[in-house]
Amino acid sequence: MVVTVEAVLTIYESLLTHQLTYDEADRWAWGMMERE
Repeated sequence: MVVTVEAVLTIYESLLTHQLTYDEADRWAWGMMERE
Protein backbone atom coordinates (compact mmCIF):
# COMPACT_ATOMS: atom_id res chain seq x y z
CA MET A 1 0.00 0.00 0.00
CA VAL A 2 1.29 3.44 -0.88
CA VAL A 3 1.15 5.69 2.16
CA THR A 4 0.41 9.24 1.08
CA VAL A 5 1.27 12.34 3.07
CA GLU A 6 -2.45 12.92 3.47
CA ALA A 7 -2.89 9.46 4.96
CA VAL A 8 -0.03 10.03 7.40
CA LEU A 9 -1.48 13.37 8.48
CA THR A 10 -4.86 11.72 8.98
CA ILE A 11 -3.25 9.06 11.16
CA TYR A 12 -1.44 11.60 13.32
CA GLU A 13 -4.58 13.71 13.60
CA SER A 14 -6.44 10.64 14.80
CA LEU A 15 -3.71 9.94 17.35
CA LEU A 16 -3.99 13.45 18.75
CA THR A 17 -7.78 13.44 18.69
CA HIS A 18 -8.23 10.06 20.32
CA GLN A 19 -5.02 10.15 22.37
CA LEU A 20 -4.17 6.58 21.43
CA THR A 21 -1.16 4.99 23.02
CA TYR A 22 1.79 4.20 20.79
CA ASP A 23 1.02 0.47 20.94
CA GLU A 24 -2.59 1.02 19.90
CA ALA A 25 -1.52 3.30 17.06
CA ASP A 26 1.13 0.85 15.89
CA ARG A 27 -1.32 -2.05 15.93
CA TRP A 28 -3.89 0.05 14.05
CA ALA A 29 -1.36 1.14 11.42
CA TRP A 30 -0.23 -2.46 10.78
CA GLY A 31 -3.87 -3.52 10.55
CA MET A 32 -4.42 -0.86 7.88
CA MET A 33 -1.45 -2.11 5.87
CA GLU A 34 -2.48 -5.76 6.18
CA ARG A 35 -5.95 -5.01 4.80
CA GLU A 36 -4.32 -3.86 1.55
